[in-house]
Amino acid sequence: MLQHLSIRNLAVMAACDIELGPGFAVLTGETGAGKSILVDALGLVLGDRADLDQVRSGADQAEISATFELPPDSPARAILRDQALEGEEGECVIRRVLSREGRSKAFINGRPTPVQTLKDLGEWLVDIHGQGEHHTLLHTATQRDLLDAFAGSAEQAGWVAEAWRNWRSARERLEELERSQGEREERRELLRFQVSELEELDLRSGETEELETERNRLGSAHRLMEGAQGLIQLLYEEEGSVSDRLGHAQTELENLSETDPELAEARDLVANSTAQAEEAAEAVRHYLNRLEADPERLAAVQERLDTVYQLARKHHVEPEELVGLAERLRGELDELEELGPRLEAARKEVERTRGIYADAAAELTRMRGAGAEKLAERVTEEIQVLGMPDAALVVAVETADDPAEGGAHGMDRVEYRVRTNPGEPPRSLAKIASGGELSRLSLGIQVVLARHTEVPTLIFDEVDVGVSGAVAEMVGRKLRAVGERSQVLAVTHLPQVAAQGHHHLRIFKETDAEGAYTRVEPLAHEDRVEEIARILGSRNITDSTRANAREMLAEAEAAD
Repeated sequence: MLQHLSIRNLAVMAACDIELGPGFAVLTGETGAGKSILVDALGLVLGDRADLDQVRSGADQAEISATFELPPDSPARAILRDQALEGEEGECVIRRVLSREGRSKAFINGRPTPVQTLKDLGEWLVDIHGQGEHHTLLHTATQRDLLDAFAGSAEQAGWVAEAWRNWRSARERLEELERSQGEREERRELLRFQVSELEELDLRSGETEELETERNRLGSAHRLMEGAQGLIQLLYEEEGSVSDRLGHAQTELENLSETDPELAEARDLVANSTAQAEEAAEAVRHYLNRLEADPERLAAVQERLDTVYQLARKHHVEPEELVGLAERLRGELDELEELGPRLEAARKEVERTRGIYADAAAELTRMRGAGAEKLAERVTEEIQVLGMPDAALVVAVETADDPAEGGAHGMDRVEYRVRTNPGEPPRSLAKIASGGELSRLSLGIQVVLARHTEVPTLIFDEVDVGVSGAVAEMVGRKLRAVGERSQVLAVTHLPQVAAQGHHHLRIFKETDAEGAYTRVEPLAHEDRVEEIARILGSRNITDSTRANAREMLAEAEAAD
């Protein structure tokens, strides 16, 4: 709901602050007073194109600020939340600044934002009837959603959307599998060959390191033999070997330790060393006995290592990674081998989800068709009492033959069409030439659908063009009825409409030496009497004119 509108230096309006509440508010004033400026101001905060001429003469910039109160379930709140533009406690403040230099700036809750965001947000804040620019009823999506709300098919529409998403996901999965099928055979043959190579290799974890160690030993067999033989001689066998020398040292220490026991520790250490030298010589002898040159084994080890290194280079991995690679390639091959059954399962899933969607969409079409006829009848009744006696609304539901031509909203294209004169074919709402006719048609639709609209504020401009008398009174009553559920603002020049408002704002122009100024003032009861009496058309307002105005106000209040 629009709570506050502030205007500075827009056209002839220097400064204006308007507080608004729920219900039906009328805006009246003499011709040329600037009633349309309020509608233009709201259009600007809703993203209308800015015009340099809109800045008041003598001012550098114009500024319009509108404050809206948003209910918790408002779609506008979702837009603000998605773009991190939320205000405090559900409040939304939109500010638009126009510069005489031609620049325009927009802000939502104090944050700079593109004008397009104002347009997106504005469609869920205000519906302006008459000019068409913010008239969401002109959008086929809005028409379809309103029909679903009226027909009680909104829940079914939700199921159709879910069924469509499931069908689409199944189709995408099938397409992905079919794309992979084209490369399947070539890839499968390559994998079979690669897996066969790796399985033939049958490399164990850690085997590469073991083979490298064995190759190094076999390749150095002669040098190792010579070295081992020399060590045996040095440690034990040759004259003056380590064992001999340690034996002599041990004998000497035994003699000396008998004289001085402090050398007993040294004697024991030498004795241990002698034993260890003999054990070392024995270990080398055993090693030498086992060691032999084996050119055939060396060739076999080298050949296996060459195979390992070659496959590692081929697959761009380290040799030790070949074991894990074999497992991965084998898994991929298994998946490709199973692609045929998966394709068949995917095709069946596409058919299953297609059937669910087609059935759900068919039921939605049936519900829409039944609701469309009733909606057209009720709206036709409304617009015929609003000064369009020959008009009739047609709610067309055109259904595609193939589910593939449908979408998330079903297989139907919903369009509201109206016949304004006898013998004419129904035309879409967007092609209605008269702003007054479009406004009254919109009013008729709003009366029927007032419980279902999600736009909290409705503005009617030119809604009473071309009507008078009883029809004008009916227009006012209908606006008042819509105002019971939504916030309604109407610019009017008819007393019958003005008398039906819950609130009344008078727009007037003042002039002084510096120029003309448009002002807006809320009217109390007696002020309303004077304003309605003025609108009644008397040159001089008499007591009888005032009495007529009071009677009109009293009748409006008594009808509630």
